[in-house]
Amino acid sequence: MASFWASVGSGVIALIALIAAIIAATAAWRTNEHQRKQLDQLTQRDAERHAYSFGMWVTRDLDDFAVFYSNAGSLPVYNVAVRVWVNYGDEAFHFGNWRDIGDLGPTTEPQKLIKFSEDYFQRVVSYAESEAEAKFIDNKGNRDQKVLQIVDYCISSASLEYQFYDSEGQRWERDREGIILREDPVITTKTRARFIALRS
Repeated sequence: MASFWASVGSGVIALIALIAAIIAATAAWRTNEHQRKQLDQLTQRDAERHAYSFGMWVTRDLDDFAVFYSNAGSLPVYNVAVRVWVNYGDEAFHFGNWRDIGDLGPTTEPQKLIKFSEDYFQRVVSYAESEAEAKFIDNKGNRDQKVLQIVDYCISSASLEYQFYDSEGQRWERDREGIILREDPVITTKTRARFIALRS
């Protein structure tokens, strides 16, 4: 009989130990899950902070047009593409297609995108000349005045829309009204790792 009670006692102790182990494993799993969520939130906040520290804008000074950028973050942004919009009454149209700018590193002060600015200005002048030519074929004075009006309008009403990738491979877009959007993370972990390896 004593061996029976010894077996029951051992079984009860084993059952208590099993229940304690399950409770400990559940607590450890919950702790790990909580820490993983916190880490994900911190990573997301860092990515957002980096995205918000990058900006591009248009400046106008009389007949000059320039696009500047600033990257106050500690890491570059990659594959930057930009498109210029021109407001026309209640509507807006993009002036040309997306233009690839490339990778832009951290800056301590705003930097001018010289080539892009000059190319855009030349496209505006060519557009204005063709529009004025079509409307004022016989009157050079009116044509020249119209060219200046169109150029002035296209420069004074310009705004930017741009896209870029952060150092984690996350794609961001800032629309012409300045609202920044994070694209859905469709890049797989393997693709993201390859993207980061290429940038190293």
